[in-house]
Amino acid sequence: MTLPGRRTSSGYVNLLKSPGVTSHGAVASVRRITGATKAGHAGALDPAAAGVLVVALEQATRLTSYVTAAAKSYRAEVTFGVATDTLDAQGRVTARASAAALTADRVCTALERFRGRVAQTPPMHSALRRRGKRLYRLARAGKTVDRPTRWVVIESLVLLR
Repeated sequence: MTLPGRRTSSGYVNLLKSPGVTSHGAVASVRRITGATKAGHAGALDPAAAGVLVVALEQATRLTSYVTAAAKSYRAEVTFGVATDTLDAQGRVTARASAAALTADRVCTALERFRGRVAQTPPMHSALRRRGKRLYRLARAGKTVDRPTRWVVIESLVLLR
């Protein structure tokens, strides 16, 4: 907790958000702990996701658009041979296939197709908003809405193991 009568400085907190916590809830916790009057994040994470949530405090909230526009780095753990209705580990398994024939070389070859400028349609189970509502909330209510395809640039993809 902050000391009574003390104000938090402007700046950023890189918060490792746990699965099961909403981005809004995580920001509220940081605001309470720091005593900040203004706090926001530079991009929501799905409640089921774990990851770094960039939380801006006080005057730094004015600069979040620059953080959002900057290059980002992601690390993912993938299970080959399983498909789910949510495209993540929390979903209901919809298909299974053997991944025995996959080799590191085959995976690296497949990754090449995703490098560069890539058209990407956000999944329904994402934290993006459509008409003011989070897509994952609509999806969990059984609704599907059109999601505009957007272009992203993937500079590097590396198979770690």
